[in-house]
Amino acid sequence: MEIIISSVSPKIHFIAKLVAANLFALTQGALLLVYGFIGMIIKLIITGSMNLSSSIEGLMGGSTINGESIVQLITESGIIEKMLSGLPIIILIIVLTFIAYTLFIGILASITTSMEDFNQIQTPVMVFLMTGYMLSIFASLFKGSVLLKVMAMIPFVSGILAPVMYMLGEISLLQISISILLLMLVIFILYKYGLRIYKVGILNYSQSGLWKKMFKAIKEN
Repeated sequence: MEIIISSVSPKIHFIAKLVAANLFALTQGALLLVYGFIGMIIKLIITGSMNLSSSIEGLMGGSTINGESIVQLITESGIIEKMLSGLPIIILIIVLTFIAYTLFIGILASITTSMEDFNQIQTPVMVFLMTGYMLSIFASLFKGSVLLKVMAMIPFVSGILAPVMYMLGEISLLQISISILLLMLVIFILYKYGLRIYKVGILNYSQSGLWKKMFKAIKEN
């Protein structure tokens, strides 16, 4: 690390790590969608149809519910139109959430010197992820909940919860836009103050407390 920092500034090193991590995650997500689409095309070519009706009937144990009725139900509900109209802004909030998480983790990871410290930094990350995940699961059960609408605008949680709430018709594109603005503000704050921590923490091998080192780095810069 000393050799790397002697060649490039901590700022460039920090940005390079963020870009690499986000490009990897987003590329993997894009490839997953591409592979899924290719699989659908191959199945269509081999079988002559997607056989949606028979597949769903098999899963339902031969009940009277068929694929055509489900497709018709989805079409009439307006979910497809809502998804297409909000797709750009949903993609944007997901990408910004990726950036916010990598900033947050990158900052904390720069001041870890042991497995104990590493385990500590995972705790707040997992809390945010599990909060968004669990609220998304229960969103359909508590329609009209003011708490869920507010939580859908909280950074880190909004990347998971806001798209689900939008698809359920619980929040509008305006509220998602507010979520994005708040997320961008958090990203700016994390970058501004996180870079100060990174500059000090990347070469700090002190065994003192994790959070103590972090606040000390902010004060020194």
